[in-house]
Amino acid sequence: MAETSTMHIGALAFPFGTHASPLLNLIRRMSQSYPDAKFSFFSTEQSNNKLLSGIEEINNSIKHYNVSDGLPEGYVFKGNPEEPVEYFLRPAQVNFKQAMEEAEAETGRKLSCLISDSFLWFVSDMAEEMNIPWISLWVSGPCALYLHLATEYIREQMANFDGPADRPLDFLPEYCRTKAEDLPEGIITARKNSVFSEMLHNMERTLFSATSTVINSFEELDCEVTDAIKSKIKKYLNLGPFILTSPKPKRQGEDQNCLDWLDQHKPASVVYISFGSVIQLPPLEIVALSEALEETKVPFLWSFYGDQQSNKQIIENVWKFGVGIEGNRFTKEGTIKALQKILFSDEGEKMRERILAKKDLSLKAVEEDGSSTRNFNTLLQIINMPR
Repeated sequence: MAETSTMHIGALAFPFGTHASPLLNLIRRMSQSYPDAKFSFFSTEQSNNKLLSGIEEINNSIKHYNVSDGLPEGYVFKGNPEEPVEYFLRPAQVNFKQAMEEAEAETGRKLSCLISDSFLWFVSDMAEEMNIPWISLWVSGPCALYLHLATEYIREQMANFDGPADRPLDFLPEYCRTKAEDLPEGIITARKNSVFSEMLHNMERTLFSATSTVINSFEELDCEVTDAIKSKIKKYLNLGPFILTSPKPKRQGEDQNCLDWLDQHKPASVVYISFGSVIQLPPLEIVALSEALEETKVPFLWSFYGDQQSNKQIIENVWKFGVGIEGNRFTKEGTIKALQKILFSDEGEKMRERILAKKDLSLKAVEEDGSSTRNFNTLLQIINMPR
């Protein structure tokens, strides 16, 4: 094994939505296993400030470095959520390299391993040039990862697919059988001159070269998907759920109002509503959702962070503990129907039973001899192998 007193791990974040948070959670957990190592976390200033707002880092072995966001001076956001992503990605490799050189100079240690969001495909080339391992972190669900890895196969099959967009793609295995309209962006076609589409294409190409691909999930969530992905890429490791494994940093004056409010309501009576933060709902759909919540008088928590749309089909039709919105757009009537099904129907009760069963499996996965704990130990061995 390598000497941990010379170990220096670099973590490169995709600084949009909730992507950076699980990467930081993983680094915090690793820092507790290797207290003599140095961990440099690279993200934009806005992202780092958000991650560190009101908290104290768990130990001084983690240092945050700001990477340029690529925005031109005086930039004014005009409403296109992909525009800041494109400004960030174009010079990202050069900007990350500059920050990494700063971290190496400051710590006096050469980087010995790079861990990055899977979206940052170019880290593969950087790690190869430095002759060090590259760990790719996939922050979405396992089925979305499987679909991206199967892009070429899906495109071949779609060339002969003559069905409506809302019909399940029967050429896909049942455990990841989604609809054409719910496929992740870029799988069937890529938009011309889109840095975002180019990012997804390059990610699909480079994931196969990662030393290991890790995910914030657990094997027992869906064993068939786990086995299918393991057959495609090297060292696919489920390490989650991170919420159960990550050390909690100290919060300065933590606000307990939300928890106090939840304690005032009966179990299974509050709706949690979550959206992605890169692609946002149109204003009319937000109004429709608000009107449905007001009419049903259902207590709710609202957050503008979420997962990929492709997971909707899996949650609703494979795991069967969620409800999709009719027509893939929020209307007042459709939302009321979905809320009533989840909260007040026999099927809603069955959904909660299925969720509790998955919860039990997740708790077992993070036990001392659980699958996620074993996989985390494997990851530690990978990054600590002598070069």
